[in-house]
Amino acid sequence: MAKLSAKQLLAMVVVLSATQVNHAGQSVHALKINPFARPLESQADRAQSLPSEQAGTVPFVLRGTMVAGQQSLANISGVIVALGKEINGYRLVAIHQREVVLMKGDERRILSVDNKDEGK
Repeated sequence: MAKLSAKQLLAMVVVLSATQVNHAGQSVHALKINPFARPLESQADRAQSLPSEQAGTVPFVLRGTMVAGQQSLANISGVIVALGKEINGYRLVAIHQREVVLMKGDERRILSVDNKDEGK
């Protein structure tokens, strides 16, 4: 018998596990998700794809930050944004423990976790 690659073996395991039947002939395990489906677009991509008229109406609310050097992240209005990425035309330039700095041209916005009214 020919050797199987890791991908072929994994595909066989997935197919076989999805088609197992019990003694009564009923399916035992059925896959609830398609393991080969493309992932959904990221939250940052969705924020980038907002029409400009909607982008101006979305208030910026800083919900939380994760400070980890170049891998730092911020939750702005429910969208996870990485350091250096854009949201509604603003680039996230700094992430601190309880605040972030956004830039758009010469305009600078500072959002704070403590100030819930910021950006409205």
